[in-house]
Amino acid sequence: MNTAASIKSALRPLISIFIFVAFMNGAAYAQLTYWLDQSVLDSPYESQIRRSMDSCVTIYNRYSNYTENVKVIYSASVPTANASYKGRIAFGGSRGQRTALHEMAHVLGVGTYSNWGANRDDEKKVWTGPVANALIMEYNGADAVLHADKWHFWPYGLNSKDEDVQRHVYMVGALREDMGLSNTSGQGNGCFPSAVTSQLQVNQDSPQKTSFAFVKIGDALTMTPGPANTPGSWSWEGPNNFTASNRQIALDQIQMDHKGVYNVTYTNECGAKTQQTFRVVVNSGNGTPYYYLVLQTDSLKMRPEHAGGGAEMVHTTAQTEDHWVQWEKIDTDSSYFLLKNRETKKYFRPIDITDASRMVQVPGGSLGHWVQWKLVGTRDGYAHIVNRHTQKKLRIISQNSDNPFIEQAKNTSTGEWTRWVPVFASEEAVILGNEPLRMASAALRSYPNPFNGKTAIGFTLPKNEIVYLYIYDMKGQKVHTLIPGIKHAAGNYSYEWSGQGQNGTTLLNGLYIIQLITGEFQTHHSILFNQ
Repeated sequence: MNTAASIKSALRPLISIFIFVAFMNGAAYAQLTYWLDQSVLDSPYESQIRRSMDSCVTIYNRYSNYTENVKVIYSASVPTANASYKGRIAFGGSRGQRTALHEMAHVLGVGTYSNWGANRDDEKKVWTGPVANALIMEYNGADAVLHADKWHFWPYGLNSKDEDVQRHVYMVGALREDMGLSNTSGQGNGCFPSAVTSQLQVNQDSPQKTSFAFVKIGDALTMTPGPANTPGSWSWEGPNNFTASNRQIALDQIQMDHKGVYNVTYTNECGAKTQQTFRVVVNSGNGTPYYYLVLQTDSLKMRPEHAGGGAEMVHTTAQTEDHWVQWEKIDTDSSYFLLKNRETKKYFRPIDITDASRMVQVPGGSLGHWVQWKLVGTRDGYAHIVNRHTQKKLRIISQNSDNPFIEQAKNTSTGEWTRWVPVFASEEAVILGNEPLRMASAALRSYPNPFNGKTAIGFTLPKNEIVYLYIYDMKGQKVHTLIPGIKHAAGNYSYEWSGQGQNGTTLLNGLYIIQLITGEFQTHHSILFNQ
């Protein structure tokens, strides 16, 4: 085993420990810190959980002065998240910043300390402790009531989206004082994350205040987060080991390999970090691009129930060759767009303005803002799809196939059932028999891309393998075999392809898929032939 890799693997859990002691005006501050368990490091949500916990401890350390080093784990069996007093936080289905803040309150004793029950009226579900009651009346007036049940308190328990995080931290301190624990509200280090904005520009078009870029091969894309001209530092991570340390990044001559999520971290002058996510969606540029809308939960896709007017929108697991799950994005203005189904040639809208109003299919025409939508990024690479007229979000009613309908949800609904991502339908999955090609990896590459004469197709084998290397067109038909199943030793390889088919004739211009198959894996890579 590679020695450097072994050392890196052994140190990884240690590197994830955040130890931060701030000094202001000569005084030392204790700090909440955390460390990531291997279950987080091995999960697909490591970066999201890290961002949420970074934000959580920064907020608590600004407004209070507690000393805990909290273990953070991930378990798919946890429905949302949970925590224990002076113990660990377990993330499951919910992993956002407010979830992290909410669970940190449990670590500090909310609903978990032995004296919690002694300070509440279980029948009336109200808090009886004097310190927290005095604070709620200061915040909300003399008639304000602080509610509490077995585990939670409200208001300011971060059970809804718009509650003030500073008041949350101060209320946790007051509850602790009522329970006989320390209250360090107002004794923090004063360092708080700066707001980060998103701006994108495609080619010479007007800049758009959004974190989702829809581009085609050959476009130029500039991503510009804010704030500008302020002290601090920037750090980028993206697909294919992309990194950068400047605020603005420019991607010239976009290729398929540029698609994916780009995370930027801004560290302000007092050390607080804020993270923003940009998602780049790339299409081939050939004909009309179609997309499918994929839900964060179970990768469900949206389609109309049938072709008629009034058909309701439902979710499905259908593959992308199915035109029922493909949508044309038609831009209007101010980052809003129409979504036109490829099969039915119709649009969709909520039935009315109320919460839980379902989505129905409608023909084109003067439907105005009812059929216009906007992507609002969630900072983890997904987006809420918001209706222009109602300003409410698309969400599924249930994950079950017996209740597959899609409705609109109020703005305070932020769970995984409201989080979607648009994916270019023609590139992400090409059907080969009954098996879809899987996503590309760094093991397969080509240069130049696009090409008009010859291109070098390269790949890396970590061990001896029997190799198959095929070329497919966008209909899923095999047009050329470069390697028909030949044993290769571990190492780097490169094969030339000049855009010819199996019979030696030159293929038509367009997008093609290279498929690499070994005994251990299969992967694919897109390439544009432009003779």
